[in-house]
Amino acid sequence: MVRVLLAQIGGEDPAAVILPTEPVRREST
Repeated sequence: MVRVLLAQIGGEDPAAVILPTEPVRREST
C-alpha cells in the first residue's frame, strides 16, 4: 500500500501499474 501512496503523490502512471483500478487512477489525476 505504501507504494500506491507514493505513486499517488507523484501522480504518475506507476500507480495504475501497481493497482490497475480506475477509481485510484481518477483520484491520482
